[in-house]
Amino acid sequence: MTWENILKATRGKQRQTNRIIYTSAKGLIDDFIEGKDSFIKHELIEYIKDNLLERVKQDGELVKIMVEMHIPRRVKGYLEKMNTQAFHTYAKNKGYRFLRVRTGGEESGKFERISKAKLPAVKTQKYKLYEAFIKKILKDEGGAAGMKNFTDAGNMINGFDKKFLNYVISDALDHENWLAEHEHGDFYLKE
Repeated sequence: MTWENILKATRGKQRQTNRIIYTSAKGLIDDFIEGKDSFIKHELIEYIKDNLLERVKQDGELVKIMVEMHIPRRVKGYLEKMNTQAFHTYAKNKGYRFLRVRTGGEESGKFERISKAKLPAVKTQKYKLYEAFIKKILKDEGGAAGMKNFTDAGNMINGFDKKFLNYVISDALDHENWLAEHEHGDFYLKE
């Protein structure tokens, strides 16, 4: 066996151990973010550093390809060269976005959970028609109305789409400044 073949074999094994350790780190990330709407990047990285060795031992995959007594050294080496970008990508795939914060010369940041429903609707002609309908019903009812008021009035219109009405109401509550929902379920004009 030549030196080149020995080095290739070592690099392949190192990549394999890195993948196994990264899989354990992803498990730690899942544990850390569970139930959180936001978290600071530094706290996540510290959590990984503090718990990765135990998680790797608990998962038991690394011991299948290397001697158990070498695992702490291998995990320590992984942590020293750890690329946090892979953790950013994993957190983004889990539904978070990273917000950068610059304070002085240092850069830090925080992850916040994002919701697909937070994107504003495209204001089509149909959307604007339903928006005008909602405003008219609210004005006719003295500024506040329940869903029954909308559906009763809408059922008298040919081609009324209750699902689309719910969509417009939901979007207006999230993104517009003219509609609000009372704690008891009625809607009212903010204008």
